[in-house]
Order: sequence, then structure tokens, then C-alpha cells
Amino acid sequence: MKQKILILVDSASTITPEIAKKYDIEVLPLSIYRNDGQSYIYEALKMTGEEFLKMGDEGYKFSTSCTPQGILEEVISTKLKEYDCILALPINQKWSSQYDHIKALSLQPEYQGKLFVANTVEFGYAIECLAIELREMINSGSYTMDDLVNYANDFHNKTICFFACKELQGLVNSGRVPRILAKGLKLLKIKPIIRFEGENHLEAMLKNFSEVINGFIKATLKTFGGKLPAKDIKSIAILNIDNSKEYLGEVVSDLVTAFGIPKDKIVIKMAPNIFVNIAGHEAIGVHFITNKEKPTE
Repeated sequence: MKQKILILVDSASTITPEIAKKYDIEVLPLSIYRNDGQSYIYEALKMTGEEFLKMGDEGYKFSTSCTPQGILEEVISTKLKEYDCILALPINQKWSSQYDHIKALSLQPEYQGKLFVANTVEFGYAIECLAIELREMINSGSYTMDDLVNYANDFHNKTICFFACKELQGLVNSGRVPRILAKGLKLLKIKPIIRFEGENHLEAMLKNFSEVINGFIKATLKTFGGKLPAKDIKSIAILNIDNSKEYLGEVVSDLVTAFGIPKDKIVIKMAPNIFVNIAGHEAIGVHFITNKEKPTE
């Protein structure tokens, strides 16, 4: 008899309620805390990025954290009454203790053989694509839980994400960019491109924000050894925060031209809320999901 398996993700992914329902996915809320003591946990799942941007414009600052332990344990114990197993795909371990908390639970006697967790080294659109692929694998009935976990652990070897912000204050407030570096970049009027790959890496520095998409394209090609054929691209997500439709249309056109792919391989996604308050207005990112493994250095 085929096991009934729940896929568990958190709100660092781009999974919408509609996608979650279609693919039998449960979304755990990560915590967002405002500097006046207000917290957003389940509420953040229903709020829009625009609401967080507005609060940022009003002078509020935010910090983020993992799912509260009580909520985490309650969701897992409740769902295991309905499902045989849970496969958890938490946010990148380098950015949050979410993985460590779920892994610790999986080692407890009552959860052994029932709760499995992958170290995805990912977030956002990659988690969405991974969850959908895993659901298809589960539905086929041809894979063991170890197969599924191993596939999830290796998924990041074929993905890459870059982003750029017009303003760096959110990155400074969150500790992702040192304050002294941000001041220097501001004085020089330089905009950094950040590579999400395990940790945050400074990929390139540009003098004009209009060069960002070309910078993303060059950085992607570099990541994949100088060549990324259209046949190796599964899909590309444009991670959008408060950009105009006209600009997003130009980004789609640039990606189509650069990689020779049809428009239907490109999707536009609102960045997850936990990143909106960090990246700020008119930030943009690209997340590539491919069939090609990145060369090892």
C-alpha cells in the first residue's frame, strides 16, 4: 500500500495557497518581528509584500526568525495523525535554525521513520519547484523516502539565484551587509549583485542599476561554466518587489533573448515576505532551475 506523504515547507518559499492545495503541501509560517514589538506569524501568510513595504516606509524595521517551536511541534504531531510520513523542505540552513529544529524533532523516538527533513540549501522558487517535483515522484510510487530526501539534498546543485537592491538599508538592518560596506557603496554609487548559494556572496558591483539584468545574465553563464543551453533550463523565476509591469516585461525579453527560451519558461513571482522587508522597493532577483549541474571549483 502506498504511503500517504505530506510535503512540509515554510514561508520562505513562493508557494501560494493554491499551489499548496493542489500538491498537498503544508506551509509553516516563519516569524517576522517589528521593532515596536509587533509580531507576524500566521498573519504574515495572508499579508502582501506591499503591506510590509508600506510599514518600512513608515519607519518600521523588521527581523525574522524560524517557526515558533510550539507551532512547529503542533503542526507536525497533528499532521502525522492524517499522514504516514512528512517530508520537510525548510529554508537554507545557513539563514535560519528552521532545519536544525525540524532535524532535532526527527531524531526523537516518536518521530523516527515518520518525519524526514532535507537540507535543501534553498529558498523561494527553488523550494516551490522542488516540492512539485517531489509530489510527482511520490505519486509515481517508485521512490523510497531515502530517494526523496537525497533528491531534495542535491537539488541545489542545479539552481542559482541572484538579486540586487536599489537601497541597501534593509540588508544592513538585517545584518546581511556590513554597515561600513554599505556606506562605501553608497558614496561610490555602486549597486552590488548578491549570489544566493548556501550563503550570501558578493557576485559583482555595478555603477548603474539599469545594468543589473545584464549582470545577472553574465553571472549565470559564469556559474554554469560559460554556457547554459536552452534545453538545460527548466524554468526561470523573476523575483519581484514593487517593480513596474513595463520593467518586468523588459526583464522577460532580455532573458528570452539571452538564453533562447520561450516566454512560458519564465514566471514572475512576488518575493517571499521575509525578504521583502530586507530587500526594499524595486529590488529584483532571478532564480534559475536547470537540468545542468554547476561545475565544482
